[in-house]
Amino acid sequence: MKTRLFALMFVIAAGQVQAQQSANTLLGEQQALDQQRNALMAQKQAVLQAHAKLQEQCWQRFAVNDCLRDVRRAKRKALAPVEAQLIELNARERELRLQEREQRLQDKAK
Repeated sequence: MKTRLFALMFVIAAGQVQAQQSANTLLGEQQALDQQRNALMAQKQAVLQAHAKLQEQCWQRFAVNDCLRDVRRAKRKALAPVEAQLIELNARERELRLQEREQRLQDKAK
C-alpha cells in the first residue's frame, strides 16, 4: 500500500516538474520570439526612415512621379524579406499559444 502511495506521489510530482519545464521552455521561446520581433521591427523602421528621406529628395527633382515610383518599388523590395520573417514569426507565436493552451487544458484535466 505504501509503495503504491509513494508511486502515485512520484507520478504526480514528475508530472508537475514536466509541466513546469514545459512552461519554462515556452516562456523562453516567447522571449526569443519577442527579441526577434524587436530586431525585425527595428530593421523595418530603418527601411521606412530611409524611404522617407528618399521621398523628400524626390520632391526636389523635376520628374517627381517617376522618382517616387522608383522609391516605392525599392521600399517594397527592401521590406519583402522583413515582412516574410514577420509572417514566419507570427506563425511560430500562434503555435506557441496553441501549445500553451493545450498545456493549460492538460493541467486542468489532472
